[in-house]
Amino acid sequence: MKEAEYWHRTDTFEEKLALLKAASERRDFRLARALTESLKNTIVFAQQEEESLGTPLLRADVFG
Repeated sequence: MKEAEYWHRTDTFEEKLALLKAASERRDFRLARALTESLKNTIVFAQQEEESLGTPLLRADVFG
């Protein structure tokens, strides 16, 4: 069975942002902090998916 892609297992950035706004308006600071961390992780993951890793510094055969 093929694993579901990341974006099918998580809320979108926009959904998380709306949840953060609602949590902030309710003064639910614990949830707001959790959503802030989740938003950060979403951006980091998106960046990792889109950026090229570049040329490897070491070849795999170096490790035997």
